Amino acid sequence: MAIQLKEDGNDSGVSLRPQDRGPAAKKASRRREPRRHTVSNGIDYNMIKRLKLLEQEKDFLLQGLDVVERARNWYLQQISNVNDKLDRVSKWDIPHSEYSMDAQHERLNFQMTRISEVNQHLNALMETSEKGFPIHMNLAVHQRSIYSAQKTATQTIQRLKNQNHALTEEIAKKSELITQLETEKSALIRELFHARTYPKKEPNDTTLW
Repeated sequence: MAIQLKEDGNDSGVSLRPQDRGPAAKKASRRREPRRHTVSNGIDYNMIKRLKLLEQEKDFLLQGLDVVERARNWYLQQISNVNDKLDRVSKWDIPHSEYSMDAQHERLNFQMTRISEVNQHLNALMETSEKGFPIHMNLAVHQRSIYSAQKTATQTIQRLKNQNHALTEEIAKKSELITQLETEKSALIRELFHARTYPKKEPNDTTLW
């Protein structure tokens, strides 16, 4: 409030009037007002962003759980198949040959390599998650062992291809041999039939035909 002296005839008095507000006073008043809308909007935005990230993480975990469940069923089926084969082998129900043994050995090496690689990735994921490491660090964990497993898998695949090529050539040769033997067999049967039907005439035989 401002004090203003007022002269009116013989009387003197004091009157009060409000002080005019200037631009500086208006700015100070605006600065003192709480910015409730801005803070509220910021909290809402961060909350929505966090919810989206959590939902995305949940979706990935559910996808991983589905894969793990299918992998579990696959493992159980493979174990059942191996048990059946063990039972058949113990009863001498499976023919043994060099090629089949080699093929089984190569297949086992390939399968063990892939399973080992998957196990390494899963172990790295669980270990880093438990220790609170960033997810991107999983890519650097056990990188050497993973590279070695991939190299072994590549070599196994190449050996399988070479063996398959050799088996194909061997089968082709055996097929040609079988065809040749069948042809010779047919020729011998025809000769035998002809010999029995038209026996050769002896030189001293005077039998008239």
